[in-house]
Amino acid sequence: MSKQARYGRVASRRLAAVIAMSVVLFSGAAFADQQISVVDVQKVITASKAGQRARQEVEAEVKRGESRVSALKGEFESLEKSMQKQAELLSGVALEEKQGELRKKERALRVALEDQRDAIARKNRSEVGKVVGKIDGIIKELGASGKYGVILDANPQLVLYYDKAIDISDVVVAKLDERS
Repeated sequence: MSKQARYGRVASRRLAAVIAMSVVLFSGAAFADQQISVVDVQKVITASKAGQRARQEVEAEVKRGESRVSALKGEFESLEKSMQKQAELLSGVALEEKQGELRKKERALRVALEDQRDAIARKNRSEVGKVVGKIDGIIKELGASGKYGVILDANPQLVLYYDKAIDISDVVVAKLDERS
């Protein structure tokens, strides 16, 4: 993503936050008993039981991938050592065959590493996505309760400053843990 596109996205998020706060601030009596609050979604993911389970699931995927890659790496290194020892003894044709076999193993290892990275990224998106969906539902319930006029993500790209007194992340963690 280009720098301009990122800036535009951040600017539009800030504008949306300013508009939301303006609506609340200028609505007067209608929102007199409501407050603006923030939730640090990353903190909720990290601190909650659901977030910790998601992290464990991703770590398990990492370990499964490491064992697959480790086996291929062992085969590659073994073949490479064997070829280096036999290089002087092998004929030109036999050496080329060994080198071709070594290149195939190297490609297979690269593909396995890439597949592992993709699998981990997919697993992370899936597991964290489930937790974020639950967090979103809790935040909407809190908003619908009437106590909160606006609940913003505490992301520093969206909210430049907030008093810790309006941070309801711990409330969201507690509700998420109750449901887990």
